[in-house]
Amino acid sequence: PAAADRKTRPNVTWAADSKAFFVQRTDGRGVKDLFLVDSIANPRPTLEQYKYPMPGEEAVRKTELYSCDVAKKSLTRVPPKWKDERYTDVRWGKPSGELRFIRRDRLQRNLEVCSFDVFKGTCNCLFGEGFEAAFLDFQPARYLDETDDLLWWSERSGWGNF
Repeated sequence: PAAADRKTRPNVTWAADSKAFFVQRTDGRGVKDLFLVDSIANPRPTLEQYKYPMPGEEAVRKTELYSCDVAKKSLTRVPPKWKDERYTDVRWGKPSGELRFIRRDRLQRNLEVCSFDVFKGTCNCLFGEGFEAAFLDFQPARYLDETDDLLWWSERSGWGNF
């Protein structure tokens, strides 16, 4: 099989107490190639090629987030909110079994900062951001180790605020 279609081992991240782990699964099968010309390459322009889903295409990279409760030996998918959503900043919180992450919709107009309880299988949206007619830019969340508080940068008021 082609290198892009080859199966890879999952990259799991264990909780500090080793009672749970999470893993993301990404499926990019069917995503078509995009071709660009690097016109400033030296000595001659070169053709660049990579997989890229164009707007409106159905074949996109699909991401799924799973957690595992080791005692129950159960793998649970975090329930998606949007079609073709993506997950970033996935990390363990201070409480045992709390998985935190940011989920974004495909158009990158909405995001939610979420907390998933691995042992109960419940997902809680801590807060969300969204714009109907604009790309939503955001800064990475910052966590304070001592208190597990979250610092978040937002422009929802029209001004940048923490």
